[in-house]
Amino acid sequence: MDKKTIVFLTVVAVLIAAIVLRTQKKRGNSRQALQSSLINSNGSAPSESLSVQGNSTLGNRETNGSSAGVQAAPTIGSAYVKDEKGRRYLTIELSPINQCQNGDADAMLALARDRGGKLIATLEPIDVKDASKAVTKEITSSDFSLGTNFALEVKEDSPKVFALYLCSDVSNVQSCRNKPPAKLAFGYESFLSSLEASSSKDFVFFVHLLVLGKDNYQVYQSDFELSNISKTIAVALNKKNLSDPEMSTARDISKLLKTIRPYPVAALNDGTVGTVLRISITRKESSTCGQ
Repeated sequence: MDKKTIVFLTVVAVLIAAIVLRTQKKRGNSRQALQSSLINSNGSAPSESLSVQGNSTLGNRETNGSSAGVQAAPTIGSAYVKDEKGRRYLTIELSPINQCQNGDADAMLALARDRGGKLIATLEPIDVKDASKAVTKEITSSDFSLGTNFALEVKEDSPKVFALYLCSDVSNVQSCRNKPPAKLAFGYESFLSSLEASSSKDFVFFVHLLVLGKDNYQVYQSDFELSNISKTIAVALNKKNLSDPEMSTARDISKLLKTIRPYPVAALNDGTVGTVLRISITRKESSTCGQ
C-alpha cells in the first residue's frame, strides 16, 4: 500500500471517529436535558420508567391492530405499584396547597356539609359499557387538611382510557360520571352563590385523563382541547375514528377540564417501585394570612 493511500485512509478514519463522537455527545446531552425536565418537585430524579412520550403509541404497543397513523397528544409514561400477588395499583397523593383565601377543598367541604353527602375519588373507564369497573375511595375533611395517600386497584389488562375524578356524592351512586363541573373559576363565594340557581345535587371538582395498559400507564399531559383528547382516546382504543358515544365522552371530558381547570397531575417517582400521582388541592389556612 503506497503512502498516499495510507494517508487517505488515516484521514477518513479520523473523520469517522469524530462524527461518531459528536453524535454520541449529542445523544447524551439530549438524554440529560430530558431527565432534567422530569425532575419532580421533591428533587429526586425519575426512574427509567418515567419518560415523556411525544406521540403516545401505547395502543399500538400493547394491541395487535393499528390506529392508522393517528397520533396522541403528549403523555407521561408511569409505572404501576404491584403487591406480592402481582395486583396493580395507581397510587395517589392528595396534597393540600395552603393559602389565605378559600379554595377548592373548602368548596367541596361546604357542599358536603350543606347537602349531607360525602366526597369521593374515583377511577372510572370512560366507556359506559365498563362502568362497573369504577374504583372508589371516600375522601374526608382531614384528608384535605393533612393530605393523604391511597391506592386504587387496576383490573383492566388491555389499553383503556380512564378518568380520575374528585366529586361530591350526595346521590350515593359511587361514581363521578355525568356529574356537572363545579364552577370555581371565579372563586369560592361565586361557586356557593351559583348553587342557589342549580338543580344539581353533585359536582365534579377535579378530573384528569389516564391511559391504562397492561404493564404501565400514561398520564395525559396536553391542553384541554377536544382534538387532543379525542386523538389520545383513539390511539388508546386502537381506532382511527371514535364512535359517536366515544366522541360524546371525549367532549364531556374536554368540557370538564376547561371549566374546572385543575392543577396538573404530577407524576412522581422517588426511587421506589411505581409512580405516585400527586393531586394538588387549594384550601384556606389562616396561618398563611399576613405573611
